[in-house]
Amino acid sequence: MSRTNLVVLGGINIDLVMTTARAPAAGESKMGTSLGKYVGGKAANVAMAAYRASHGVFEVSEEDSTAGDTASTARAWSQDLVDGVSVYLNGAVGQDSHGIWLLEQLALGGVDVSQVQRIAGEETATAMVIVETTTGESRGVAFYGAGDKWKMPDGTSISCMATGSKPDLVICQMSVPRNEVFQVLAAATREGVDTILNPSPALELPDCVYANVTHLVMNQSEAALLCPRGVQLAHGSAAHAEVADWFLQLGVKNVIVTLAAEGAYYATNAGLRGLVEAEKDVKVVDATGAGDTFLGAYAVEYIRQKREGKWVVEKAVHLGCKAAARKLTHSGAQEYM
Repeated sequence: MSRTNLVVLGGINIDLVMTTARAPAAGESKMGTSLGKYVGGKAANVAMAAYRASHGVFEVSEEDSTAGDTASTARAWSQDLVDGVSVYLNGAVGQDSHGIWLLEQLALGGVDVSQVQRIAGEETATAMVIVETTTGESRGVAFYGAGDKWKMPDGTSISCMATGSKPDLVICQMSVPRNEVFQVLAAATREGVDTILNPSPALELPDCVYANVTHLVMNQSEAALLCPRGVQLAHGSAAHAEVADWFLQLGVKNVIVTLAAEGAYYATNAGLRGLVEAEKDVKVVDATGAGDTFLGAYAVEYIRQKREGKWVVEKAVHLGCKAAARKLTHSGAQEYM
């Protein structure tokens, strides 16, 4: 069986994670309880999650499964895709010690970093994350540094992002220059390559961009920023459907809205839609990277199904929720992945 090539574009950064019982309010100082340095950045997280999922690291037991053959599907990843998936990370780091360390760690984890650009005179991106130990909720501030300098190597062909091989799926986030992301999505569409857009950080996008998006995966906050004011953003399936319909009308084929503790809502241009509930009784340690883990698992399941000539979106969303729930029980964006 021929190899499957997955391209991931977006942020690559150092995560400096501090834990505290409660995040400080404006003007307040709090004592931290721990400080850790981790590989981070949404693209790096998704690339690692996808690689590990496709190589059988993510497992779901039969007793944990609540959606038909989800457990057997998870195990099938290691049977069908092991040694058959190459994950090409695209983005930029500085020519500094942080950049060297990040690429070493990602390569050790199985991700192909040969396409990552090393930008002279720029610092590697850094994120400062505060995690509340009482709730597991996180908040952070990111400095993009070298990531803001990334450029598509060859705008005429999407293969330039996978060492000359045509990718089977391209995942994009918005933590590199937006016009470059638009160029990548357009090139993929011209060449018949499926795309996933995770619009984080959320910025207003031209309507024409959505016609180049096969899967739009976003959380509620991102949906609120991207939707026009007239679209209802309250809770409930009717509200989620209105949000999804807006993007489907713009040309997106599959819309996924992740809903944290509620699960995830999906809708497709084929008329399928529904809510997949989140896992129950999850002890949240750190929410950092949970959405990226969801996306990595979702992408791998899409690739697996595409090989079989089918597409059951509910199964992919369910596996994404399973993977995200497992991530919530561990600290650091990639410590579980």
